[in-house]
Amino acid sequence: MVMNEKLIWKLIPLSGIAVTAVFLVADIMLNAKSGFSARAPLTFESVIAVDSVTIFAFILLAFLSPNYRFYAGICVAHGVLNVISGSEILGFSLYVLGAAFLFRAGWFRQGSKAKLAILSTVLVGSLLAGLFKDPVAFLKTVVSIGTLSLVFAILLFLFYPYLTALLPEAGQKPVLLLSDLGFKERDRDFLRRVSLNEKYDAIAAAYHISESTVKQRMLVLYRKLEVENRSEFMVLASNRDIRYGPREGED
Repeated sequence: MVMNEKLIWKLIPLSGIAVTAVFLVADIMLNAKSGFSARAPLTFESVIAVDSVTIFAFILLAFLSPNYRFYAGICVAHGVLNVISGSEILGFSLYVLGAAFLFRAGWFRQGSKAKLAILSTVLVGSLLAGLFKDPVAFLKTVVSIGTLSLVFAILLFLFYPYLTALLPEAGQKPVLLLSDLGFKERDRDFLRRVSLNEKYDAIAAAYHISESTVKQRMLVLYRKLEVENRSEFMVLASNRDIRYGPREGED
């Protein structure tokens, strides 16, 4: 069985809407019953605002193409909020998930050490906020996070062969010959570089042209492939065996 990636990208935002809506209703009921204290020191209004914005973001993602940076923003924001409010395990998990989305978006391709240091500093700073409130609880949280990380690593090791079996091999994917669709050599190279998460400014520098020229050309190429943007092209590239080279006999 091969994983249906398009279906999964539709289920993720729908699941996000359901989960966030449950938290939103629960917070409203808690506030109406006995005053809001479940996520102190955050105010009731700030939590309602964040959850409402998150639901709206998931609704957009349900209709738009997959956007790793959008998902990363949601996960990182909720990760920090949960850590600060005392749900350190959930917050840590969401924060790591946000970092994983950033990795898939190619965010770490340039200045990776500095960006990783910034993410780590924000997480550690959020965790240290609990140290001054309750040192014992903070130590328990650190141990729990370490244990959770180890459990996830072991689960990944155990199920890795089965997870890779869900992904289609190169030979099983439908072949897409760009040269047969009339793409010129430079166009094919543009698409190849994008598939490797190369930035538009780097492509422009390689060809000694402006970044805006590259962006405009990529929009034309995306439309030719019947996708709307870079994110949709990345999904297409993961589901097709795209051949970027020339057709046989072409120079």
